[in-house]
Amino acid sequence: MPPANDDGIDAAKGMHVIEAEIGKIAANPYQPRTNFDHESLEELIKSIKEHGILQPLVVSKLGDGSFELIAGERRLRAANLAEFKTVPVIVREADKQKKLELSLIENIQRKDLNAIEEAASYKRLTDEFDLTQDEVSKKVGKSLAVIANALRLLSLPSEIQHALAEGRIDKTAGRTIAGLESKEEQLNLFKELLERGINIRQLENYVKRKKASRGKSIPVFDAELEEKKDMLQSALGTKVAIDKKNGRGKIIIEFYSEEELGAIVSKVTG
Repeated sequence: MPPANDDGIDAAKGMHVIEAEIGKIAANPYQPRTNFDHESLEELIKSIKEHGILQPLVVSKLGDGSFELIAGERRLRAANLAEFKTVPVIVREADKQKKLELSLIENIQRKDLNAIEEAASYKRLTDEFDLTQDEVSKKVGKSLAVIANALRLLSLPSEIQHALAEGRIDKTAGRTIAGLESKEEQLNLFKELLERGINIRQLENYVKRKKASRGKSIPVFDAELEEKKDMLQSALGTKVAIDKKNGRGKIIIEFYSEEELGAIVSKVTG
């Protein structure tokens, strides 16, 4: 795998590439990613020393002739550490919203963001640019359920958010814990998860019992099933519903034209 060429944004296709001095490229203030894995960065440094930077960075031009990074934070860091003087770039015009969108899309497509970074990025799009969750889902190519479930993680106590950011628990567990109303209950379940290593099904059953004890008839959030539904929707590019009961059920796949039906059939049959 050539990390130096691994980019979710097809930057170079049909666009003019120039060389820019690293010292004249400012960091992207809208970069959603806050944690950079040292080991993977070292691998990238080795790759660009051997092969060069195969995928240009994307920048915008500032008034003084310098540049501001839009996409390619890891490559810029690696090139700097490798003591490169210049890097290949493509200059694009982009406002604040577009810069955040491009940075977010790049990192999501590369799966570089942790659960909290991803959720915080969606929140920035809704808060700073007054976008609805539905508008965010269309811009970043994720289902509305994925956006809503990600944002739920930001309501969790900071201790649990830190664990999500560090990868000590996954986002499916985080969403299940978020199903409890009180912060105290959420923290208790979180500690039980760490100490006992309980699985997702046990987490869901715990939340279900807690809700039932209050006399609520709200159905428990099936995080595992929701995750599978999101995977199907992402793979097929359309809305999917899963009706499951007692280990059996049916999958409903929506389409809105003959062309969409044909595309879905092609994806399913391979």
